[in-house]
Amino acid sequence: MACLTSKVHSNTLLYEMAYLLKTLGLCLWLYLASRGFTGAVSQSPAFVNGTVTIDGGSPIGTIDDDFVCATLDWWPPSKCDYGTCSWGRSSLLNLDLRNKILQNAISAFSPLKIRLGGTLQDRVRYQTKGDPKPCLQFVRNSSQMLGFTEGCLPVSRWDELNHFFKITGAKIIFGLNALTGRKIQPNGTATGAWNSSNSEYLIRHTVDNGYTIHGWELGNELSGKGIGASIAADQYVSDVINLQKTSINNYKIIGHNSNDTQKMKPENIPIQHVKSNVDAGVADVAVIVCGDATHVHSNLPFELRLEQLLLPAHRIVQPELPLYFSRTITETIAIAGQSSERLRFAAAIDSGKAA
Repeated sequence: MACLTSKVHSNTLLYEMAYLLKTLGLCLWLYLASRGFTGAVSQSPAFVNGTVTIDGGSPIGTIDDDFVCATLDWWPPSKCDYGTCSWGRSSLLNLDLRNKILQNAISAFSPLKIRLGGTLQDRVRYQTKGDPKPCLQFVRNSSQMLGFTEGCLPVSRWDELNHFFKITGAKIIFGLNALTGRKIQPNGTATGAWNSSNSEYLIRHTVDNGYTIHGWELGNELSGKGIGASIAADQYVSDVINLQKTSINNYKIIGHNSNDTQKMKPENIPIQHVKSNVDAGVADVAVIVCGDATHVHSNLPFELRLEQLLLPAHRIVQPELPLYFSRTITETIAIAGQSSERLRFAAAIDSGKAA
């Protein structure tokens, strides 16, 4: 989503989708590479002139035809970073689903994969029928985990979202709250078993109403040190198996969203142990620094993108499983609150210069 140093339009999903058009250049590059493309290396002063030949006969992986994706996050309007509060009404809780421009943009990318999730997904309760507890929205509170109180997804909003996805032809990946029922220790470790009852209700409601969901993801960046909290690998294994047993209607189970692809260790990759219970893995790759950093270009060398991010993730996650990257360069730029100059740089990367 978007967070610029100047005031920005709140309907930031449109901006993210506009940058996705730049990925068409990447498609062309991959097509030529698969045919054994031979071309000249960039003549930028940072490189020497030369020729490279790519053997497309033995690819290490493939990309789906419908690989273009976007994310709808949970952040409320009160989410501010570096003096800018630009999330506005871009959350899946308050986005204007009747906006014809937004509808047409998503339809144009059909089938566009849209991930519903983000940092606050493990702070969300799903409203249930007859629940006397008020379905309240996120409120800023510095004493709470991640700086916000618990939020709630009204069942009526879930119905509206699914109607919107149906008419636009989007494929939906929904991130479930993996911290329900757990106790967060002072060191950030989440202990105890996952209470899946609230998620089970949401899944059942989804099935009963005939909504189409591409897959369910459990938790957001909870491996390793985690974001706000962390879950031990063996516990996560148990939780994913539980989700697989709970899930019905042959939904995909998408496991292990990690935010630390440069420091992945076997003990932090529980997906290896739940191979038969998941249909895809996730790597959350924020390749551009967040915040007010001024040297974005130097933070994104070509070697970093390929050797330290993409290839290790491909080797660690079971190669036969699809690997979803849940954060794009465009989204990273948006979250970071970067200047228009850096947005132009991101657009150049998304056009095919990045891996």
